[in-house]
Order: sequence, then C-alpha cells, then structure tokens
Amino acid sequence: MQFFSLPANRELIEKLKQVGVRTAMLPEERVKQSTSLADMSFVITGTLSTMTREQAAALIAAHGGKVTGSVTKKTSYLLAGSDPGGTKFTKATELGIPLLDESGLQALIEQASVPNEQAAAGAAVEQSEPNADAGQMTLEL
Repeated sequence: MQFFSLPANRELIEKLKQVGVRTAMLPEERVKQSTSLADMSFVITGTLSTMTREQAAALIAAHGGKVTGSVTKKTSYLLAGSDPGGTKFTKATELGIPLLDESGLQALIEQASVPNEQAAAGAAVEQSEPNADAGQMTLEL
C-alpha cells in the first residue's frame, strides 16, 4: 500500500478519474455470488419488509436469476410482499406461478446452493490428491 501513500500517485489517480477511468465496479458488474437461481425468472410485487425491491433484484441477479417487470408463463416465481399489485398477483395465480415471500427467496437460494457447495468441496478433495507418479498435486481448473 506504499503506492497510495505517495502524493504523485494519488494525483495520477485523480487525473485518471477525471478523464473517465473508473476505480470501482458498478453494482451490476459485481461477480455473481452463486448460480443457484440460474435459468429462473422472477417478478417482484408489493412492499417487501426486509429489503427494497432494488435490493431484492440485486440479490436475485447476484445468484444468477433474472428479474422482469411482468408475469408470463416463463416466470419461475412471483416474489410478493405486502399489498401485492393486483394485476401481477392475479396473472401469477391464473398461470400457476409459485409465490414466494422474502424468507422463501432466501430458502430457495440456500437450498439450491447446498448441493453445489457439497459437490465443489468433494471435487476439491479429489483434485488435491497427490499424484504418485510425479510427486506433485494435480489441480484441474
């Protein structure tokens, strides 16, 4: 961290920022936390009690899911808070779309993540077995 303690380096960073170089990622550019909601589509309606709708959308996206604005037959789940919008709720009910509350969303993320984590742990153990022929450990990426 000595680099940042030098005034000339800090000035260079400020000049780079002024010409448009970003020093932080935007929220949508952050790395996904998991893929536990991959291939799932969500619609959010109503007032959520523990997070904003934007936070819920970011949580879903961080786990590989997609948030859309309207219910279709391709919608995987309707995340419904208190006072859900009549149109979205009615359409989801008509189409048989499962309803989730915030705790249901958290449970879905955790439930889908556990098998992946266990499989990854098992793969890590298998990959770290010593290679008797070369006297080295193998690592497959």
